[in-house]
Amino acid sequence: MRITNEGHKAHLRIESLLHQWAEAVRHNETAAIWRNHHPSARIFDALPPFQYPDVQSYRDNWDSWQPPFIEPPLFEFIDLQIHAGDTVACAHCVLHSKGILKGGRELDDRVRAIFGFIHCEGRWLINHQHISLPVRVESVNEGTSDSRTGAL
Repeated sequence: MRITNEGHKAHLRIESLLHQWAEAVRHNETAAIWRNHHPSARIFDALPPFQYPDVQSYRDNWDSWQPPFIEPPLFEFIDLQIHAGDTVACAHCVLHSKGILKGGRELDDRVRAIFGFIHCEGRWLINHQHISLPVRVESVNEGTSDSRTGAL
């Protein structure tokens, strides 16, 4: 597959957009977190309710489950892959989050992340975001629910 100059520019812009998003999440800068999301973006998250029909519903729920860190946590992309066309793109990676929560407990999580993008009015916007955790096999075999995600 030949990468054109436009494809390279899209790749760089999307990579920059994702790093801006990650920094905003690290510092819990809510306005910046949503800056590059399309208002009608569909969002699936690892925590209930699992699906949000638009950015506003996700934003309304953000503070109810965002972990309270003592200082900005590590929030990094592992193996970030970006595939961009002229009008749509996708990215996937593992997100690693690590930090000390208020109360002293350490959080060290890795989740899968997939992002879908559309090129709209001269800029790239996230219009699909999917964050997930693998289902624990022992939970499925036992028929019990994972206490963190509610998944079987």
